[in-house]
Amino acid sequence: MTYQVDNLQMIIFFDSVITNHLEEDELKWISQKKEKIEGNLNLSSFYIAFSTASRSIRKKPLLLSGQELKQANNLRSGFYPENWDQLHWVRSYFLLILANHKREAYENGLIKLFETATMEEQVSLYGTLPILPYPNFLVKLAIEGIRTNITTVFDAIALNNPFPTEFLPQAAWNQMVLKAVFMQRPLYRIYNADERANSDLSRMLIDFAHERWAAHRWVSPELWRFVAPFMDDNSFSDIEKTVNTGASLEKKAALLACASSNNKKADKLLAQYPEIRKDIDAGRITWTMIGQQQENKIKS
Repeated sequence: MTYQVDNLQMIIFFDSVITNHLEEDELKWISQKKEKIEGNLNLSSFYIAFSTASRSIRKKPLLLSGQELKQANNLRSGFYPENWDQLHWVRSYFLLILANHKREAYENGLIKLFETATMEEQVSLYGTLPILPYPNFLVKLAIEGIRTNITTVFDAIALNNPFPTEFLPQAAWNQMVLKAVFMQRPLYRIYNADERANSDLSRMLIDFAHERWAAHRWVSPELWRFVAPFMDDNSFSDIEKTVNTGASLEKKAALLACASSNNKKADKLLAQYPEIRKDIDAGRITWTMIGQQQENKIKS
């Protein structure tokens, strides 16, 4: 799977957003650093700009307009930086400028930066992956990202980011989803997650659910989303158990999984709950709704 991002057009877009949203003192500092990075590249100038940005750029919400968000997605499908702050935006801007240089310099610069980045810098790095060139080179860096136990860093690569869905090998993708379940991250915010559902992942999640139940621990209702397309008689028994013993949201998720499967037993079970089936058919019960309610529950 490949995609093409026009790096120059993306830089122009970033430049426009920065000009429209940042203060005069910030713009002056960015201009000075940009000039040094754009010239005869000295990687030390790039590292200094990237690492010292926090001293000169205010870390506050960028508050992009609807038109700017639409333009971002037009430039790169799945790129929706709604929750980026100004500091993240500027660091990503510097990364795009670095990518305009020769590939060797760009790749060497990224490798060193990933090795030395602070937690906050890693969030910017992983969040920028989908708009950087040479995605196949970036896969190894992304796989490193999903190994972290730092929630903000993990979220930067796993959530609201099209890169994993489009480029991670299946084994790495499966590990990312399993870890998201373990870390209680909102699965509905994994970009186009249904495209990568697979039988191996379904089995891994079933095994995980069994381990949780054996330890008398809660199982995320979102987990069943990835089991539904591959539901067999064995996994159906787990779905049935959840319907019979789970809380309201867990029951709805299990029945939504029944509606999403081709298992005849699942269809019969769903028929026993006509009101919930009606809500599913009407689109009032969806995986996004399940995920949002679960996310709010965890936060509260």
